[in-house]
Amino acid sequence: MKCKISITMETDLAAWVTREAFIANVNSDDLACRESEEIYDWYHPDWFWQDEEDNFYFIPPAFSFRNGFLHGINGRHRAILLFRHMEAIPMLLVLPNEWPRAKLAEIVLKEISENEIVELPNLPINTAIKK
Repeated sequence: MKCKISITMETDLAAWVTREAFIANVNSDDLACRESEEIYDWYHPDWFWQDEEDNFYFIPPAFSFRNGFLHGINGRHRAILLFRHMEAIPMLLVLPNEWPRAKLAEIVLKEISENEIVELPNLPINTAIKK
């Protein structure tokens, strides 16, 4: 599935993050908030939108950096789902200018430009869920 990344706040950084960097830096207690829920191999329709020019956008998982760890703002479910299928996933890093530079460099594999097309796993969008 090809799409652009929806950057929800202009202060967010869209970036590719590897599974290894994510696991090494995520707050495991925060991530465990999703442990009791079953993660299915489909996308929620609220994770996507389309503009007037028919560009298709994905809202990636958003994480902040606090007390030395990544903390989910929204999208823990998306992160877990995407890491099942990809070694690196698109993420929004919130307020990256406030992060330690070395930690940001450790976490970011590559920045995603505003008009870059990214490829996500070809999973169905569960249209049975009402937006």
